[in-house]
Amino acid sequence: MSRLSGLKSAFTTAKWVLFAAILYFFVLPLIPGFRKAVSDLTQIKPSLLVLGLGLEFAALFSYSLLTKAALAEHGNEISVLRLFRIQLSTKSVGNVLPGAVLQVPLSVIACSLFLELLVRMRALPWQLLVLDLQSCSM
Repeated sequence: MSRLSGLKSAFTTAKWVLFAAILYFFVLPLIPGFRKAVSDLTQIKPSLLVLGLGLEFAALFSYSLLTKAALAEHGNEISVLRLFRIQLSTKSVGNVLPGAVLQVPLSVIACSLFLELLVRMRALPWQLLVLDLQSCSM
């Protein structure tokens, strides 16, 4: 039984190595300027990269605290970490979704996701949900 298990894991490892090799030798060279971009990445100071990531997370966490304060008495029903996760979800939707395909501004999609998550977490009653999509921007 262990011989069969070892063979299966070796086969799985070989598949991953083959996938990585195909990706490295055939897919990545198709991206224009990829090799130059990789060489440019080696010149980045790791300390500045960590500082930038830390400042970005601090900004998102501060925005979560601001959202909690803006929710007034409804803000007590939801934790700051859950609000932080909602902020990250909203930010990722705003950065990933293709706006040209959907024919709507991305801020509308991200803002509606944000408000929908707040309503689902019972932090914002749906009766109080009045949304002016033109003034909602992320």
